[in-house]
Amino acid sequence: MPDRGRFLVLGAVGGYNLVQNYMVSERAYVPANMVATLGLVALARRNGCTWDELGLNPLEAGRGIRHGLAGAAGAAVVAGGITTLRSARPYLLDERAAGHSAAEITYRAAVRFPLGTALFEEVAFRGVIYGTWRHSGASPRTAAVVTATAFGLWHLIPSGQALRGNPLGARIGTRCAEAGVVMAGALLTGISSLGFGWMRRRSGSLVAPWIGHAAINSFTYLAGVGAWGRSTASTGGGSLSG
Repeated sequence: MPDRGRFLVLGAVGGYNLVQNYMVSERAYVPANMVATLGLVALARRNGCTWDELGLNPLEAGRGIRHGLAGAAGAAVVAGGITTLRSARPYLLDERAAGHSAAEITYRAAVRFPLGTALFEEVAFRGVIYGTWRHSGASPRTAAVVTATAFGLWHLIPSGQALRGNPLGARIGTRCAEAGVVMAGALLTGISSLGFGWMRRRSGSLVAPWIGHAAINSFTYLAGVGAWGRSTASTGGGSLSG
């Protein structure tokens, strides 16, 4: 692949970051991301990437499932552990997990996060970006660092938006401190990309990081839902209902 191909992919993902955060409605979130996923795969294939380079070889899916389920089990343990920490409970009261019906909770945990978020991000970053940089001759380390950097930058806008709906945002105080927290969050997200990338390389399939990523997002959300339910019940307001 010509060098311009790998930068074209970075530009496409960066452009869609703006579209997703400022133009895509909540109702259109999953279908828009699915279309974007297919578009990025088509772009990578047009520029010469093989299914193996993209982590999408169906023959490797079995190994991906095994590694992914192990990652999901770890995510469940961590999410469960966080809910037992008294100091962490207030920060689970995120507005994005408040007041949802049983149907909405099921949709978010089983569809929105696994398909709308995790699938798109794994294909876009550990699949297309990593694959195109490797195809262009970059070393595994270079491709992983580029992918992690792009993944961290991708989360700058949503991290800032999320902070305004979390109790942590109210405790920060200044704009400068808020920017520091957002940057720290992006750095941690970039580091997580290295872990997802390791799962992808270890299993040879994007299925592994997709399952692990989906589990982290869904279990964290459900922990937030549970925190809101306990908070509501403790104040006499009842629990979430369907």
